[in-house]
Amino acid sequence: DTDGLPLRHTLDTIWRRRRLMGTLALVLAVITAVVTLVLPRSYTSVTTFMPQAPQGKFSQLSGLAAEFGFNVSASEPAASPAFYAFLLESRELLRTAVRTAYDLPLKDATRRGSLVEWYHPAGDTPAEREEAAIDRLRRDLRAATDAETGTVQLKVRNRSPRLAFEITSRLMELVSDFNLQKRQSQAAAERKFVEAQVKEAAGRLQ
Repeated sequence: DTDGLPLRHTLDTIWRRRRLMGTLALVLAVITAVVTLVLPRSYTSVTTFMPQAPQGKFSQLSGLAAEFGFNVSASEPAASPAFYAFLLESRELLRTAVRTAYDLPLKDATRRGSLVEWYHPAGDTPAEREEAAIDRLRRDLRAATDAETGTVQLKVRNRSPRLAFEITSRLMELVSDFNLQKRQSQAAAERKFVEAQVKEAAGRLQ
């Protein structure tokens, strides 16, 4: 660019001010080292799982029901990886995780306590501090999905490696509890469906 500075002029300017440039580089290096040493380290616990839709009697009978004119959908949107990623970041699940007692690491020992005690969030009331702790936990975790493999990856960041692992384990326990409740509800729905079909068949036979 003829309107810009020639390369030679730029290099001459840098050479004449080499002391200033060297001083700035040294200052930036010192600031980087100080920030690295002062800021607390963070650790990340990572786990990956694959949601699977259970094949119950309801899904098995959906094709048979369609032959008789009943529109029964066997697909389960609640079993998709995207749903579980949303579930892991939901306020209901995080609230239970925040209220759980963990081994909080202290200087010389550990004690049981909730994440509200660990984060020390701002708030005038316990409810406000709990909501602030939920927001902090949501910022410290990330749930991502892989469309190719159909998996969900959960990452939890914390200053304590052990606490990061415990929080990750607790979130996975809550997901398992949700699956158990969902299977129980599905089993109850399947039982009612089968009972209704048997009753209808008995009525027709009579």
